[in-house]
Formats: sequence, structure tokens, C-alpha cells
Amino acid sequence: MKHLISHLLSNHLDSIVSQSILHCHVRGLHSIMLLQSPERTIRLYITDTSHQLYHNYPAEYGSTQLSLGFHAHHCQLTLEVVRGTMLNWTVGPARSGFLADRYLWRSPITTEETGGFILDLRGDMMETLDLRILSEGKAIHMAASAIHTVAVKPGEIAAWLVYEGREDPGYVPYTWSNADLTAFDTTGLYAKPTEEEVLRLITLAWLV
Repeated sequence: MKHLISHLLSNHLDSIVSQSILHCHVRGLHSIMLLQSPERTIRLYITDTSHQLYHNYPAEYGSTQLSLGFHAHHCQLTLEVVRGTMLNWTVGPARSGFLADRYLWRSPITTEETGGFILDLRGDMMETLDLRILSEGKAIHMAASAIHTVAVKPGEIAAWLVYEGREDPGYVPYTWSNADLTAFDTTGLYAKPTEEEVLRLITLAWLV
């Protein structure tokens, strides 16, 4: 993988930088677009030490608000951890379990709008389907319809590659959360990085 990424950087650094995002969805979580191709896209997600993904552990659900709500994807995915450790928490609809409100997301990445959430359903019942700790070298394959969030311990750097696959024609951008996402503030999110910032993050992920 390191040779592939070195190859991509050598040949396509300008497009990698232009399509990458700092503070993607959550402060301290960054998205590096290594390769963009329909059903073959490869991204790198990496946390810095100021990240807020530590709010997403199941034990804290009743006492704190998720920083990254439960969500499905527009395509099938494989997540491969390349540095550190992350928790993948998968949930689904249930008759009993815990409650989360469902919101519809308008992305500032794919629209001309500022982005934001609309409340779609209050008090949707969910249950945990899978809790999996992924350390360096571990991977998980996910159907597009799988609903999940991820967590990383406070102050820890973690990085994972996301391989995108077959598109889901029925995808709807729902997010479930115990936070009021209608008040979600995108200020400071979805920033464009410099070339130096992209190279620093890829180096931090131990990929070059």
C-alpha cells in the first residue's frame, strides 16, 4: 500500500490536495482523497490529537452526545486501519434498545448550500449489532446499508483507509443521533488543506 500511495502522490498530488478535506464531519478528523474513481475510490481518514471521536463509545451514549452520528453509506465499504486503534459500532432498527433521532443530511460537499440536518423521525429505536475494535492491519467489510459510527480514544492518532465499492441506488443520507443535529454548526469544518498539510497527515499515518 505504501508504494501505491507514493505512486499516487508522485503523479496526482494536485488533485489529491484539491479533493481532500480538513475537519471532515468532526473537528480533528481529516479526509485525504487518494484516488477518486466510481466504485473504486480510496480515502484516508486520520485523527489528530484534538479529535472529538472519543464521544462515540457505547458506554458514554447515555451521558454524552455523539460527535459523529450513526450513518449508512452510498456504497459498499472496506475499512482498513493503518495506524492506532479505532472502534467500529454498528447498529440497526429494533423493538427494544436505545433511542436516537433520525435526521436527513444536506452535504456542503456535494451541494451549493451551507449544509445541515433536518429532523426526520424522533425517537427511533436502535440496538447494537456489532462492536469491533480494529487495530493496525485489521479490516472490516461493510454493506452500504450498514449503520455505524466510529470512536477513537481521546488524544490518540488513528488512521484508516476506506475503499469504496458498489453503489447503493436506494441510499438516503440519514443520520441517527442523541444530539440535536438541527443545531449542528459547520463553522470550521470542511476546510481545504494545503499541500504541506496533506503530506504531513499522510506521513502521520505512516503511509510514506
